[in-house]
Amino acid sequence: PRVEVENAFVEGEEEMRLGNTAEALAKFESVVEQAEGLDGTVEFAFKALLSMVTILIGTGDFASAKGHYATLLSKLSSVTANDANDAVDSVLEAMSKAAASGAASSATDDLQDIYSQTLALTKDTNQRLWFSTLSKLAALHLESKNTKALRNDIKELHASCRDESGNDDESKGTQLMEIYALRIQLASITRDYSALASMDERVRALSAFAIVDPRISGIVKEAFAAKAMANHDWEGAYNDYREAFTSFQKAGSPRAVQCLRYTLLANMVANMAVDPFDSPEAKAYQRNPLIAAMVSLRQAFERDDMAKFDEVLRHEDSHILDDETMIEYLEPLFRNFRSRVVLRRVKAYRTVRLEFLATELKLSVEEVEELLASLILDGRLQGTLDQVDGILSLSAPAAAVQGKTFKALSDVVRSLGRVHAGIVARSGSV
Repeated sequence: PRVEVENAFVEGEEEMRLGNTAEALAKFESVVEQAEGLDGTVEFAFKALLSMVTILIGTGDFASAKGHYATLLSKLSSVTANDANDAVDSVLEAMSKAAASGAASSATDDLQDIYSQTLALTKDTNQRLWFSTLSKLAALHLESKNTKALRNDIKELHASCRDESGNDDESKGTQLMEIYALRIQLASITRDYSALASMDERVRALSAFAIVDPRISGIVKEAFAAKAMANHDWEGAYNDYREAFTSFQKAGSPRAVQCLRYTLLANMVANMAVDPFDSPEAKAYQRNPLIAAMVSLRQAFERDDMAKFDEVLRHEDSHILDDETMIEYLEPLFRNFRSRVVLRRVKAYRTVRLEFLATELKLSVEEVEELLASLILDGRLQGTLDQVDGILSLSAPAAAVQGKTFKALSDVVRSLGRVHAGIVARSGSV
């Protein structure tokens, strides 16, 4: 009778709550057996199978878990779409955690088997669940940077969203946005920025009419921000990272913190006056340890405090030097910081010794010469370099803006001439 099946299920849940896995498995097994062919009990059998699979994954008995999961999949059509989706999601999540924890050497292969089981059964019977499952598998391949498998996943997903003429089926706009988000992330990790650029217009067009998950918007904007950084479009990167942060924050994604860190990085490299924390959403993260470190770094940057800047950068709690993206763009950040320091240090003088600046900046004289030459050529500094005597001579700003670059080039050429003359003179005296 249905009551006995229900009672057995409740008893199994209690044993599971108490941690009595063997007893719980026995009770759930009896539920499945009793429910066979009995009207009105399929819900209990389905939930009992799900509980058994979860317990077996937790104990590391993946072979038995896969066997019961196959039975669970055969009953998907007997329950509601939401129950089916939730059950598959919970099994995939449990198995993914087991694989990530290294619970057993076979866990990764068993996870792949479970994905394969799900995809094979749902491709022709439950398109929505099939798409969701393959998208999750693609995300795993993305995380492990298995680009070959990821390309295959994307190809299969995209094929399911094309019309009879082979074009994107715009009635599936939301799914297409997920696919393009995967394509964009693949292009980002492979640094295929031409592919990224080609997808920009298409993604904007889809965004105009598709219902876009803020998480997907965040992924797209983060990838475009990375492209802007690679192209040294610092302000563009700042704007895209800021939008990515906002989207991830709305989605409740932990990636919001990372994007806010990169927003601060781009803000400093671009030497922007705008306050990255001018929104309530951003201010709410100021006490996060990872963000607090970046705030301290920016404060040192604004004060031209090189000692504090270096201290924050190298402090183990900041985790700045643990981040590949941060490390990649430290050189332009340092260059911008040193340029700011130089411009402020020299503005009160007519002549400055390069050794003095080298000590201030903790650089070699040669590195200071390179930095000063760059500032002169960029028109940010009016002066000439005497590389023989190691002196920077500052002059008043040129009257005509268009003459700045010509004057700077002329000064550098004259300085190089003096270096050559000095070398010749010294060699002649030897």
